[in-house]
Amino acid sequence: MNLVHFYYAKVHGSDACHYVEKVRNTLFDLYNEYAEDSSQMYPSQEVGDTNNEQGMACNDDDLSGFDSWYGGA
Repeated sequence: MNLVHFYYAKVHGSDACHYVEKVRNTLFDLYNEYAEDSSQMYPSQEVGDTNNEQGMACNDDDLSGFDSWYGGA
């Protein structure tokens, strides 16, 4: 959420907190809906490790501003 907050502040300025809260609430709602559906469909299965770095190429320069902002917060 820190990354969302960082970029929303750049885009929306002082209104960023309002939009970040909307994103946060939507993500929680989506998770809760998925968890409910998942537990009904697959009650005995465990959720595995979802750390998958393949195909996640990112340009470090695009995040340099975030790194400075987050490290200083």
